Amino acid sequence: MLRNVTDLSAAFSELGRVLKPGGRLACLDLTPPRGPLHGLFGFYIGRIVPLLGGVVSGHYFAYRWLGQSLRPHPDADSMAAIMRAAGLGEVGYRLIGFGTVAIHYGIKPGASERVGRGEHNEREMRVESDGPGAA
Repeated sequence: MLRNVTDLSAAFSELGRVLKPGGRLACLDLTPPRGPLHGLFGFYIGRIVPLLGGVVSGHYFAYRWLGQSLRPHPDADSMAAIMRAAGLGEVGYRLIGFGTVAIHYGIKPGASERVGRGEHNEREMRVESDGPGAA
């Protein structure tokens, strides 16, 4: 869960550093959905989830952090840009759960195919989706 990482650029740089050339990185996290579901998602994750979690567990405040942790978290496109800026290549993501969950992926370039930090071409960005408002 990358939304709990305070410096995403540094985290992706370090993850890229420890990957072997050609190594693959994948991460999954919540992301704000696009389109009409955006406002509904904010209400659901900020109000309904804590209420349901509190009823089931008896610890309402333990579930409030979820919505709060998403506020400063970048959306899926911004996360992909951070990954590219950290030097990962073939960066893309797949949206699932009606666009509320993003699975990001990238590959550390091999020795002969280094990607300059922040450089990419448009064919590197791949986006897949599974639901309405997700893409």
